[in-house]
Amino acid sequence: MKVNGFIWAVILLVVLSFVAACAADKPQIKWRYVQEIMEEPGRDPAPVVLVEQWNAREVVFNVGGDFANEYFFILDGDELISRPVYWTASRRTFQIRITARAGSAFREGQTYRLAVDEDNPETGGNRMIVDDQFRCLYIGNFTLTRDKLK
Repeated sequence: MKVNGFIWAVILLVVLSFVAACAADKPQIKWRYVQEIMEEPGRDPAPVVLVEQWNAREVVFNVGGDFANEYFFILDGDELISRPVYWTASRRTFQIRITARAGSAFREGQTYRLAVDEDNPETGGNRMIVDDQFRCLYIGNFTLTRDKLK
């Protein structure tokens, strides 16, 4: 009887260890702006990004800069909280609408980061993650204010 109880205790310990290992957090990806990419000859080094309007589910930006064929997404710290939007047009100024991911909501007074990159942050890419860092073409902070709430 004691051996049978010991075997069950070992099995339980192995199962609990497996469950704990599966539940462990994935390493946090750090998002970094790669300034030297934005400063390539012929590329606008100072994009202008303004919040036009927002609500809990989406943010609308007016963008001025040299962006085409790139993904726009919103970060809260290092957490991706929006669905990436792929922008294909090559225009100097445009408006882009970015929606929150399921389970996320935008909040007044909160500072977020708008990030732009050639690679989709959800599916990966050629140069994205190096040493747990996602290297973006552009990252800029913005704060959601009451006067832009719609």
